[in-house]
Amino acid sequence: VTATHTRDVNVSDPFAALTLLAGETSRTWRLHRVGTSMGVGPNPAQARYWWSLTNNGMRPCVYFHEFTFRRNGQFVFDDKGSFWGEQDVFAGTPRAGVCFSAIPANMINSAGADVRAWLSGTHQFTYDPVANRITLTGLGAWMGMPHLGTSAPSIVPTASRTFNAVIQRHTGFDLLIISYAYADLYWSFTYASYTNPALEPPVNLPTAGLPQVTPTQMFINFSSRLPAAMALIDTITSNSTVEFGVVDPQNPTGPRVGQFNRTAGIQWQELQMRTVLPRRDIQFTNFTRAMIDIYIPATTVFTPLARHIVFGFGDVSHTAQWWTSPVQTVITGDDVIVGRWHTYTFDLTAVRARTDIDMIFLGIGGGGHTAGGTFFIRNLRFE
Repeated sequence: VTATHTRDVNVSDPFAALTLLAGETSRTWRLHRVGTSMGVGPNPAQARYWWSLTNNGMRPCVYFHEFTFRRNGQFVFDDKGSFWGEQDVFAGTPRAGVCFSAIPANMINSAGADVRAWLSGTHQFTYDPVANRITLTGLGAWMGMPHLGTSAPSIVPTASRTFNAVIQRHTGFDLLIISYAYADLYWSFTYASYTNPALEPPVNLPTAGLPQVTPTQMFINFSSRLPAAMALIDTITSNSTVEFGVVDPQNPTGPRVGQFNRTAGIQWQELQMRTVLPRRDIQFTNFTRAMIDIYIPATTVFTPLARHIVFGFGDVSHTAQWWTSPVQTVITGDDVIVGRWHTYTFDLTAVRARTDIDMIFLGIGGGGHTAGGTFFIRNLRFE
């Protein structure tokens, strides 16, 4: 049970404010294990509108991390032996979207750069309780997410960072809420420090995944819903939809195709596919690439629609917020072909390294707007 009463820090006494952050000698903070602990949205009023994390077993390692402020100005991070592979940092590596051992050999980002400075270490901090700002100094010092910087993200460690910080007082514990404000993004994180340790809930660990299947054949050609037109996978209810067996817009007498309908009024959407019942985690051992044919009509108006295709893979059996750790490829600009059929090919190296994939998705037209659209697809296959 936690108290709901809060009161603001009295900043008229800077030493009292520093004591709230760093204690008489030191104070340790961990991500709050009740409700949402972090998230992102467009602004402070919608701070966790787009995505948020809860203590549900999806990222257990981050709930063990400890951030200690010492009264002498030292800031100490203890990774407790594990680290989370942020997609923005580790995309395309086996460490993306998983907890992994916090050792230097694992700290190589998507660009091949060494990011071991983000591991456990002792740095420095300054705290301005009037401006509600904390500055961390020392290569690799971080809080929130390792790649979030003062004014922009960086996939390599930086020498310092500054963020907003507000402390809320509760009975038996206090909350430290920090935030990074960018032009169109607002990241916020909630940390807790307990004077009564009995109030801190345990970290929830991952639950078992779905049964696994290792197919040698997997496809869906969208010509019909007959068994011959698909193997193992089918579409599921999603914000973008598909009509099976429509006339090919380029070759009306040819085989039927699928009509991809981007639903107007929804900002973020994709067509989703999963295994036919029973649901299973797909092991991609026997495949090295995926291919799909897409036709975008020449009459398509790309305002606010974007020349943007995303094809990827996620794990929806553990959380509805599967988009926090997908494996995906994004195609934009002139690489998106308009006015004729084009075959897009996707490398599956990163997908083959995952054992928890249970959903495939395709998005056309970009996100962050509510425009609808009509496109055509055929012959999704894995080879």
